[in-house]
Amino acid sequence: MQSSEDSGVILVSFGSTLSSVSSVDNTILSVMVNAFAKLPQKIIWKLSEAEANSIALSDNIKIASWLPQNDILGHPKTRLFFGHAGLNGMFESIYHGVPMICSPFFGDQFDNSQAAKSAGFAESLNLGEVTSEELVSVIRTVLTVPRYRESAKRISKSIKQLPRTPVQEAADWIEYTRAQGGLPYLRPRGLDLPFYQLYLLDVLLLILMVALSSFIIVRFLFRFIHSLFRVETKEKTL
Repeated sequence: MQSSEDSGVILVSFGSTLSSVSSVDNTILSVMVNAFAKLPQKIIWKLSEAEANSIALSDNIKIASWLPQNDILGHPKTRLFFGHAGLNGMFESIYHGVPMICSPFFGDQFDNSQAAKSAGFAESLNLGEVTSEELVSVIRTVLTVPRYRESAKRISKSIKQLPRTPVQEAADWIEYTRAQGGLPYLRPRGLDLPFYQLYLLDVLLLILMVALSSFIIVRFLFRFIHSLFRVETKEKTL
């Protein structure tokens, strides 16, 4: 972190589900490596040793299979967070006022990425479609255009000025629930349902009966109409 000087550090992490982006497409890894080699910033990249040994890394890239992500985001030298737009990572990034580049892969990550972009502290891209030059351009844009860091800092300030921390609020609600005797009206009704209602077996049975009845009626009508045509054909033949 200290050797990054004024250029700072870029944190790259795609979480525990995606231990490396090469598991999605091998070409993506090469695009990222080529892009990072063109940057003056130091790159701290969460990547397994197997993938790291298969590529030639530039001197500004440091690889680790595990990283203290929240601590790195809280370091004053961290300039950018490049990740998959997981919800926890986004919360950590905006808490510390670090702008992001989001590359979603599945699930809620697409919505999270768009929300971050709309809030003004992130850009979104598809790693499967960008070139190394385009990736470098996006990184430089987020690093140099002031509005990204200003938006991140503004959201960070609003979070840190909440009257109570999330841990304190959680503790308050737990104590309130205990004082109220467990609040039985909060008990899910599903816990008291018979298994056939809980798993909607009665609904599935009704749907099956309707479908079966419809099939029988349609088949009966088809055979009835077919028999009428056969009778008419016989009469004409006679």
